[in-house]
Amino acid sequence: MKSPSGLSISHGHAGCEDSCFVQQVATMENELEPIRFLTVREAAEMLQVSKRTLERMIYDKKFPAFKVGHQWRVSESELNKWVKTLDEL
Repeated sequence: MKSPSGLSISHGHAGCEDSCFVQQVATMENELEPIRFLTVREAAEMLQVSKRTLERMIYDKKFPAFKVGHQWRVSESELNKWVKTLDEL
């Protein structure tokens, strides 16, 4: 069976492909919160630091970020976790 994104899905239930897929999607939607990714500029503004300061922290692996093509992105949830670890120090 193919998902709406075109990926093949196999879950081992014969004869319930469509209904099982809809049930799995509904369950996932209820359990997951929306994922939001920020640019370095947006994350820097939230942290009230310069873009260059945050870029240095990313290059030094002191701040969680990842590249999409040639641009860095920051997961909003990872940024929140990172800030909470600072509160614990």
